[in-house]
Amino acid sequence: MNARIALVTGASRGIGAAIVEKLIASDYKVLTPSRVELDLASDRSVESYLANLDQPVDILINDAGINRIAMLE
Repeated sequence: MNARIALVTGASRGIGAAIVEKLIASDYKVLTPSRVELDLASDRSVESYLANLDQPVDILINDAGINRIAMLE
């Protein structure tokens, strides 16, 4: 039986990393693309990334966020 596949964005740290640990412990194959591999602000990047997968994704968890450092005024 093939493992279920989960795609997790924002998986390099924090909540995303914890989610990845739980999914792996539950026998999921987990895809954790970097910002270079998958630019969520670009439709073309998302389409290209998904088109290059060899199996469909069973679960999508979007934990990517933007942290713009700026003065609060």
